[in-house]
Amino acid sequence: MNSITQRGLKLFLALKHSIAVQELEGRIHYHSTALRKCLRQITRRVTAVSFVNRASKSAVSSGVHCTLQELLALRNEAKALVFSRPKASPHDHSSQFMSIFRGRGLEFDTVRFYQFGDEARHIDWRVTARTRKPHVKLFHEERERSVSFLVDQTQSMHFGTRQEYKAVRAAKVTALLAWIALECNEKTGGLVFDEQRTQVFKTRSGEFGVLPLLQGLSNLEPRSSTSLISARNSDDSLLLKQLQHFAHFVSRGSLNFIVSDFFCLLNEDNEQTKKTIERLLYDLAKKNDLYLILVYDPFETVALPEGRYRLSNGQRLLDIFFSPLKQRRSHSELFKKRLHYLDALAKRTGYRAFAMATNAPLAESVGQALTLGAGQTNFKALMKTNNRLRLASTQHD
Repeated sequence: MNSITQRGLKLFLALKHSIAVQELEGRIHYHSTALRKCLRQITRRVTAVSFVNRASKSAVSSGVHCTLQELLALRNEAKALVFSRPKASPHDHSSQFMSIFRGRGLEFDTVRFYQFGDEARHIDWRVTARTRKPHVKLFHEERERSVSFLVDQTQSMHFGTRQEYKAVRAAKVTALLAWIALECNEKTGGLVFDEQRTQVFKTRSGEFGVLPLLQGLSNLEPRSSTSLISARNSDDSLLLKQLQHFAHFVSRGSLNFIVSDFFCLLNEDNEQTKKTIERLLYDLAKKNDLYLILVYDPFETVALPEGRYRLSNGQRLLDIFFSPLKQRRSHSELFKKRLHYLDALAKRTGYRAFAMATNAPLAESVGQALTLGAGQTNFKALMKTNNRLRLASTQHD
């Protein structure tokens, strides 16, 4: 009995020692992997920031035309924006680029506390042993989500008094969002249109989807005023046609961005056309995640002081004298009307809308736009500012 007991005790101690060694090796492997991942992210972030500084010095924007080099340089800002965002918790759905399919999939996502009804085979025993509380693994399917863009480059977009044209800001917003989608391994594509043509870029993976889109945005330049006016008069429902084209272009469950100043909405006097546009936006928001990025110039938001103003289309100069208050308020009233219409429509349809000025910080504004919830807009503060500035101009008069 003594020899058997001693032999069993030796086997027990050897087994206990091997278990302790395996647990220690597991902890060392876990912490070394986490440390390497952290160092890799820090290195990428420092590299991205340095790239941004070099790109900002090399790619100087004229504000009138958008070059391909400027759009390519935005990739570094997208990297800095992606790496600076904190990792989302299992219950945090603020990241719109994460796959909507969650369950027993192919790729490990994260861990969370065990809840009643979870399967025992999903328990993460290492995390459970380390924290002394049961945790389960979560997975998400390795599916690429399409990110599509509808970019407006019509006549009203070729205007600006602060920093750059609205068309240039729309191109940069689209480029930055496309690079963010690439960093999140999503497919990209879209439509870029003006009064004379519509460029279609098929949704493709990687840089094969981003680069043709950026090339199309950089190739667009302002047309002559005569050709633009004739094209505009020949087609009063341009936005409706483009939305119908875009609705057939996108796939179900995709993430969609419409970048425009939506100036043509106020020119639609046909109520039937407006109802059709609303129905298209409702269908897009119901089947997909839909964002409306309204690009505006600060000139549009305030009533002008009395005086003489000089306008130019790059070829001719025009001097305008504004004296009556009603005349000086007309453009700001139109802008306010546009905001009210899109804000009310967002509450009914459920899309997200974000107003971005041409002189606003680009990366910061895009980051704020991606945090909006369904049916939310940032128009409220802008409309309050607009009312306050108009009241001050009235008192001044």
